[in-house]
Amino acid sequence: MDDILINFVMPTNPEPAILRRSVPILQHFITNLVPDLEGGEQLKTLARALIEGEIERHRDLLGRMQEGIEI
Repeated sequence: MDDILINFVMPTNPEPAILRRSVPILQHFITNLVPDLEGGEQLKTLARALIEGEIERHRDLLGRMQEGIEI
């Protein structure tokens, strides 16, 4: 059980190709899906902020992986 929790909190090194492909997909969500969300501007702003934060985390992780920094 401890291994499952550790892998959830700190997963092993992800495949860089997956991270590279995920950024355009997340950007697609911001551009094409978030504007059509129902629930008002506050929900759209929150969704945009969450997705942009995830994009930044992916880019940061990719950068660290390319530099060979331990993650």
